[in-house]
Amino acid sequence: MIYNIWLPYALMYGCPYELFWTLNPTKLEPWRKKKEYEDKQQAEVIDFLAWRIGYYNVLAMGVWWATNSPPYPQEPEGRKDDRVPPPNKGEVMTDGAKFRAFAVAHNQALKKKREKQSVDSRG
Repeated sequence: MIYNIWLPYALMYGCPYELFWTLNPTKLEPWRKKKEYEDKQQAEVIDFLAWRIGYYNVLAMGVWWATNSPPYPQEPEGRKDDRVPPPNKGEVMTDGAKFRAFAVAHNQALKKKREKQSVDSRG
């Protein structure tokens, strides 16, 4: 039972092998709680990431299908201060940089189109 149940769990919880042999199951409780807390935190991060991906997808669909939608963000939400400089001449652009350049160009074209539509509708 020790080698099949308690030891694997103790190691999974992060308890050092040498220390395990000096403890009893009750003294493993803090490691179990720590592991449980870390797993819960990781699940919340994954859940938020999945929500954020859905948020960006909704924004992207809105740009293409809705006429009055806000433009697609030019940079990640929450990272407005972490600006990535454009690549130097001759450098290869990453996929992220290419998409960012596309988003900027698309937003500018969309803004001009909407401005033209609003001028045409006024008069």
